[in-house]
Amino acid sequence: MKNLLLSSIVLLMSYSVMAQLYVTPNGATSTDSYVYVSDEILFVEQDVNLVANSNDPNTEASIYLRDEAQLIQGATASANSGTGFISVYQDSNSDSYDYNFWASPVGLPSAANNGNRNFGVLG
Repeated sequence: MKNLLLSSIVLLMSYSVMAQLYVTPNGATSTDSYVYVSDEILFVEQDVNLVANSNDPNTEASIYLRDEAQLIQGATASANSGTGFISVYQDSNSDSYDYNFWASPVGLPSAANNGNRNFGVLG
């Protein structure tokens, strides 16, 4: 019975958020929320909705990717939304036999689609 109730609550909450990955600051306690990924792959099949943190200037990003961490979205991903940021920090180690392939997030800003935006450096 407890598992059924927990499953029902999770199912109902997923319909209200409407994004597979949703990160927002906690309004009740005025604390910032973020996802910290270190040396792992964060795979999201659908869209990502990030709300910018505004309570603490040290945790401005909504997702932190460190070391070799990657955010990969599936082929069925719809437009991302929100005002949040993704912070990526990676070292590039190579020699004369290795190479590093770096790519920025892909987006096409338009009037109809305000979710996917061009890559930029936050100063």
